[in-house]
Amino acid sequence: MFALCSIATALITWFLMRLFPNELDLRLEFLTAKREGNFPAAKSRKVSYNKSVFGMVMDKVIVLIILSFALCLVISFLGGVIAAFIITFTTNYNTSVTGISALFSKSMFEGDTPLILTEIAARIPVNIVDRLISAFAGFGIALGVFYIAKNREKRTENNEQRTENNEQRAENKEQRTAFCSPQYLF
Repeated sequence: MFALCSIATALITWFLMRLFPNELDLRLEFLTAKREGNFPAAKSRKVSYNKSVFGMVMDKVIVLIILSFALCLVISFLGGVIAAFIITFTTNYNTSVTGISALFSKSMFEGDTPLILTEIAARIPVNIVDRLISAFAGFGIALGVFYIAKNREKRTENNEQRTENNEQRAENKEQRTAFCSPQYLF
């Protein structure tokens, strides 16, 4: 049953990535394009470069906050339903179990509130903090991995170009030494 939460997280993240492709794009070409004055990606993607860099970063932050709250609501709902199911249908469930969810449910609700509502609402405060941290950390890690891969690709291209340049220099040197050999001097 807990796999449902992971599946829901993946589906919601995928949906929001499709809904906001420009805001959740890992390529930050606008930073270099703004400095150089040309915008090569503007033709291939629907990106407005009239915004400031701060505006583009804020777009990403707002979409990540929307993602966090959407995930929070869905995960709270699924977790509450699963917890209510476990409490209701498990005969050996220990009612003295304490935790942050139990603390919130005891402090937020009276005894006559339905169990499922109590379990769902008790998870929301913890999930908000958890999802905000995980969404921003996940985006930051993805951004870091993307740039490491991009730099590795650039290094590979630079190494190949250096190898070609060294080979060309070696050929030029051989031609010069062959031309300056004693047989050509006399």
